[in-house]
Amino acid sequence: MGTRRIAPGRALRHALRAAMLAGALATGCSLPVASEALRPTPRATAVVTGILATASATALPRTTPTSLPTAIPTASATPPVLTTFTTSRLLRGVQPASYLASMCDYLRARWDPARSVPGTLIVPVAFHGVSTAGNRGPGDTTTPAEDLQASVYWANKLGFTTVTMTQAADFLESNASIPRLSMVWIVDDRNVGTVEDQMMPVMNANDWTMSMAWPIGDTDQRQGLWQRAEALAATGRVEFQAHGYEHNLTIRPTSSDQYVHNEIFGPLPILEKHFGRKPVAFVWPGGNFTTQAAHHVREAGYRLGFTFSAHGPLMFNWIPLSEKEREVGDPLMVLPREWGYPGLVVQLRKSAEISQAAHEFALANYDTEAAYYRSACGGELPQPSS
Repeated sequence: MGTRRIAPGRALRHALRAAMLAGALATGCSLPVASEALRPTPRATAVVTGILATASATALPRTTPTSLPTAIPTASATPPVLTTFTTSRLLRGVQPASYLASMCDYLRARWDPARSVPGTLIVPVAFHGVSTAGNRGPGDTTTPAEDLQASVYWANKLGFTTVTMTQAADFLESNASIPRLSMVWIVDDRNVGTVEDQMMPVMNANDWTMSMAWPIGDTDQRQGLWQRAEALAATGRVEFQAHGYEHNLTIRPTSSDQYVHNEIFGPLPILEKHFGRKPVAFVWPGGNFTTQAAHHVREAGYRLGFTFSAHGPLMFNWIPLSEKEREVGDPLMVLPREWGYPGLVVQLRKSAEISQAAHEFALANYDTEAAYYRSACGGELPQPSS
């Protein structure tokens, strides 16, 4: 067969193309991109491992050769790490415990403008007797009347007010709207005289509410006691919570199952009969509890449980607990309370400081929480109002 001939024009074009290729390889450059559709354009913002990062590529002048990128950055689904508010104002060994299973539900409720703002808290307060005779010294739980008045004065000065037990439960469960600095006052045992003579004037003067932690015991045998309690409930300022049935033996690991069951379940129908509704809270007699008993309190339908531990204020999904209380695994069943005497004014001041610090922490961490919500929950959080 003969050799194929190449037309002179085609031969010239082949020669020129070979020369251009050799020159380009010698200078380390690539050939110009023939099609405008293949020229790279600026890329959009990408989320990489939870950190917002902007990646862009600037189009080069048409006379400068360029090449296509070998990899295209993609957004990562890994959310950023969230941090929990802590404060040195808590006692040693006390740490905040959370209780909501879903971080998405927590963040959505935390930043909902219709609910409580971050930093909102409740100070539960435990009282026994209040007396003008004062306190008799170590072991006496009586609050002197003048100390009660000082606590009221400073509560008002700092901006505290009271909420009902139902409001407290709604706040702790779902961040329902309550005043930013709130209290729940609880008078333990059947100290009706203390409430009638000392507490009711305070409640009326300040438009406050309170609860009585009521042990059933021998109330039926005390003439007129139920009637006095019902009269207090009728004012709309006093609620009644469960405080055991027998009360005096308290609940311990050695308590029988029958005794524990009666202490927790026994008060429910009796309190509902006298006050028209079931109690919201179970106030542990003597402050003693066990993990199993706490499970029974939850099973019985109580929404909150209170000990005598003084650990600090309560915030939404943030309860200061000791190691023993954390072992229960249900923070709302072992809530701490401050004592009405001594030192309530100091605790109120400390709680106001914690509220402000928690509020500032939330605002400083909003962007991280919003990025987490965007990445892990598939939505946008509302902007904080302040």
